[in-house]
Amino acid sequence: MAMRGIVFTVDAAIALLLVMASLGLFAILNFETTSHELTYEQLHFSAQDLIQVMAVLKVSDVDNEPVIADLLASGRLIEAHRNKSVVDVVAEFWSGDTPKNMSIAANITQTLFSDFVPDNMDWAFMIDNAILANSSAIRSTDDIVVSRRFASGFTESRPTTGCFARANVEAVKGKRDSSYAFFGGFVGEGNMTHVVRDVPPDANVSEIYMEMNVIDNFTLFVNGFNCGQFNTFGSLMNVSNFTLTPVSHPLCVAAISKGGINVFSLNFSSPNITKHYIGGGFIRVTYSTNRLVTKEGNITKYNFPGIDGFINLYSSFYIPGNIYSMDMHLKFRNNYTTYFRIAGTNVMTSSGSNATQSVNYSNAVLSSLLDYNSLSSKTVPIRMGIEAIGQAGTGNSDVILITDTSGSMGWCVSNNNNCNPPNERIDLARDLGKSFANIILSTPGNRVGLVTYSSSATNEHDLSSNESSLNSTIDGFGASGNTCIGCAVRMARMMLQEQSNDSRQKFMVVMSDGLANMRVHSTDLNRTTCCTYGYWWNRNYYCPSPHCGSNLRTVCGTSFDQTAADGAVASACYANQTLNNFTAYSVGFGPISTCPQANQTLQDIASCGNGLFFASDNQTELEQIYQLLANTILYQSYQKQVTDVIGDISTWLSNDSYIEFGYSAAEAPLGYNEISFAQEGARFGGCNGTLFVPENMDVSDVKLVSYSGDYWADRVSVSNKNNSGTGIYVLEDFGTNYEFLGDPYAIHVPLRYVNKNDSNEFSVRLGVNPITPKSACSGKDKLIYIIRVSAFSSSQGLFPECFGHNVSVYYDSDRDGNADGMVFVTIGENAPGFRKKAVNVSDLNTSEDGVANAFVQLLDQLNFYTIPSNKNSSGSITNPIDIQITPEVKFSINIIGGVPYMWGPAEMEVVLWRKG
Repeated sequence: MAMRGIVFTVDAAIALLLVMASLGLFAILNFETTSHELTYEQLHFSAQDLIQVMAVLKVSDVDNEPVIADLLASGRLIEAHRNKSVVDVVAEFWSGDTPKNMSIAANITQTLFSDFVPDNMDWAFMIDNAILANSSAIRSTDDIVVSRRFASGFTESRPTTGCFARANVEAVKGKRDSSYAFFGGFVGEGNMTHVVRDVPPDANVSEIYMEMNVIDNFTLFVNGFNCGQFNTFGSLMNVSNFTLTPVSHPLCVAAISKGGINVFSLNFSSPNITKHYIGGGFIRVTYSTNRLVTKEGNITKYNFPGIDGFINLYSSFYIPGNIYSMDMHLKFRNNYTTYFRIAGTNVMTSSGSNATQSVNYSNAVLSSLLDYNSLSSKTVPIRMGIEAIGQAGTGNSDVILITDTSGSMGWCVSNNNNCNPPNERIDLARDLGKSFANIILSTPGNRVGLVTYSSSATNEHDLSSNESSLNSTIDGFGASGNTCIGCAVRMARMMLQEQSNDSRQKFMVVMSDGLANMRVHSTDLNRTTCCTYGYWWNRNYYCPSPHCGSNLRTVCGTSFDQTAADGAVASACYANQTLNNFTAYSVGFGPISTCPQANQTLQDIASCGNGLFFASDNQTELEQIYQLLANTILYQSYQKQVTDVIGDISTWLSNDSYIEFGYSAAEAPLGYNEISFAQEGARFGGCNGTLFVPENMDVSDVKLVSYSGDYWADRVSVSNKNNSGTGIYVLEDFGTNYEFLGDPYAIHVPLRYVNKNDSNEFSVRLGVNPITPKSACSGKDKLIYIIRVSAFSSSQGLFPECFGHNVSVYYDSDRDGNADGMVFVTIGENAPGFRKKAVNVSDLNTSEDGVANAFVQLLDQLNFYTIPSNKNSSGSITNPIDIQITPEVKFSINIIGGVPYMWGPAEMEVVLWRKG
């Protein structure tokens, strides 16, 4: 019987998944939802990989397989075979051309292919058109693929074998679905728990990292183990960072449950519950693992944090696709009414109970309440709180309500005729004043003061929150005299100077039914009485020329003095110059609303105070104007998400609570031989940050994390070549009363707004309402995004040597072409002849050394952005790569030695097709 000599060799392009610790090599492939074209492409690559796997897997890699172990034990395979590839061994037995040898070759192939190929695929392995082993008979189908390789003998005067290397990047930390627990924009108030899920069973935990806006010191427990007390870095929107390692906290890190859930508990130190909150942040468990791919399906959950104290949650969720189902499970204890809102819509109201409540809402219920289309692929605010036991938020506004009490206030509202009570303008002004005060004082912490004016101004009531006292004073307003608007503005300004402080918001609302006709002193800026004729010895009433109302003229049916009007405007501008956090509003009351001169004076007063001007002679409209002004000021005065609790209460929200979503993914899955890993941009430093995306790189899952403290992150905008301040997240889209809305910590950026080869400038805005943005940010915000790159490279051909090295690699983290740092990267440490001495990338011998060749190819792929001055090898100081090498980035080198150099005429085939 003829003997058939054969040597099998492999192509230089080894796939990313060529050598895995687990033989479930292609288990990540799922063809259930892919197109026919993509299915065919994946089958094609899989067939190539299968035949290559057989070529590079050594016998020693699979010696735990029974078929190989038996052959070693029986002596059919000897020690020398351990360094041979599986395909060499299969070919050796096949070439023996005996039934026994053919059976051994078939058994090896059958066993390994059964491990390699997923259950939804059928296969056959053929040599010279004859089936050696198969899962079933080959059938005719549209998506059948065949991958072929050839074999031959050796060639004289050339080495018989060489080495081949593959370099790849592994992302072992920062995976978005495996090691993080994110807190919402505001989570409180009380001790709290959060769960880090999906730590792999084989995890080697290297770090616990916490980053959060927290103002109170706390004791940390991990799965019940006391890790000690942690002190914060400050209050307001400062961000505290805590790192726990096996060296600093060995028992705490050891408490991490591998393959299970990990409960982190924060017990705050202060007895003041209003300090027990987290204004955005996350917990991260860092580990190394052999699990490179986490299977993602079309089901995901939003998991609630646990709160023990007072349930007060402002958060958000994001679903990366079209939502088609939602189910909700809430577990809590509260003897008051509990509510839960999604995008401002109340989806649950539960009456109080001293027993633990479990509330389940099915998709049928939630789909009837919510428009899923409006929530898909968006950052959606959610809010959970308790009714009737506290005030969610406080005010810090001092408002002076200025009421005209000149003689014309006794006339009718709609005309300049005399009217009888209760139809006089003063009657309406009293009603509107009391309604205005009621709205302002509806938020604790706000105060109202009263000023009236005619020929001079009077402080009718100091700043106060006593609504009854204010109403009693307003009821005593009458009508007589002339119109000294400037006197009233000065009086209000001095009250705010004396009774308020720099930390509070200050307002004055200037109402007038006529034109200014009484002047104020031009140099004595604190005089609030009109200047009149007098004598030098009677200085209470004497002021220099021009005197009060000396140039009166009739305008719009009443007396007007331009100098008096100018003095009123100047008094408002002076108030704005001397008062911090000041705003002035003005209202034209009655027929004067159609008078140009009167409107101009009141408009200029509002303009000086950065406020608004309104005017009407209609009673209903005036009522609406006063309500609008009161609510506008109320929004501006609303300070925080912290609830001042009334009474001694205790509520509890379980971290077992969740919302489960079914969705169809909108984001493209990873391509063949593509891997993703997280990158964190630099902190903004203010309210603005930049993301540059090179032309040859893809990003996904871009999100901006905002440390908003007890404010709301209410707007994120982007500017680039295609956008100019475009709002990509606007909280107002979900409602104008932020108290009813949640507050996101991680705001997702739609990828359609991110340009390649462009500096994408992001801006975040904070506020307590749509009208009054906060001028500053924490400066700690940043962008977190997923880079998608080809994760591997292979040496270009076979090489006579494969040595390991310590290599200095430079990186450019801000994409300006200049090196920002350097780290030493160890490659091929298990290779024979490992060279410990550090070398530069440019010193690697890429023509003779397969490891060096593969590693440099990989660095080239990670070098996205270059400028003319970037020279030499990628990773050198003059041409740094564009990924900062941190613990998130890990390099791996696989070396295959003893690979024959030549191919030949003997044909080997792998045939794959989907099961019918």
